Amino acid sequence: MPDATLQPMKPLPFEEAAAFWKTRVPLTSEQFDRLAAESKKHAFVVAGLTKQSMVEDVFTAMGKAIGQGTTFGQFKKEIRGVIDEMGWQKQGWRLQTIFRTNVQAAYAGGKWRQYESMGKGAEFLQYDAVDDSRTRPTHAALDGKVFPRDSAFWDTWYPPNGFNCRCTTRAMSK
Repeated sequence: MPDATLQPMKPLPFEEAAAFWKTRVPLTSEQFDRLAAESKKHAFVVAGLTKQSMVEDVFTAMGKAIGQGTTFGQFKKEIRGVIDEMGWQKQGWRLQTIFRTNVQAAYAGGKWRQYESMGKGAEFLQYDAVDDSRTRPTHAALDGKVFPRDSAFWDTWYPPNGFNCRCTTRAMSK
C-alpha cells in the first residue's frame, strides 16, 4: 500500500460556503448602486463590469471555485472572455483581488452557518489575523480578541474586512 503522505491532496468542497455563495445575486455596478443597503449584502458585483453576461460569467466561475475547489489558474481560464474584453491581461492583481475576496467571503459565510449550528460549542468567536507584513494594522490589533458570537462587534468586524483580507475566526465555548 502506498504511503498516504505522498499522495496528492484533493481539495474538499465546503458545502456551507457553496450554499452561502448560492444566496448571492450577480448584478452590474449600476444595478448594485440602486439597491438599499440591506439588499447589497446579497449582491455579487465586480466594479467596472457593465454587461450582465460578464458579471454572470465571473459569478459562475467563482461558484465553481468555491463549490469544487478549483484554483485561481482555473478561474482565470473560465473567465478568459471577460479578461480579454475588459483588457485585464496585465492586471493580475485585479483578478487575484476578485478571486481571493469572494472565496474568503464565501468561506466566512459558510463558517458562520457552521457556528450557528454548533450552539454552545460556538458561543464565542476569536478573531484570527495572519500576522505577517501584509496584515493591516487594525486587523493585527484584533488578532486573538474574543467576543460573544452575538456581539454587535461582528456586524462590523466579521472577516473578511475589505479586499484581500485573509483574516478568519475560531469558534470557542465558555
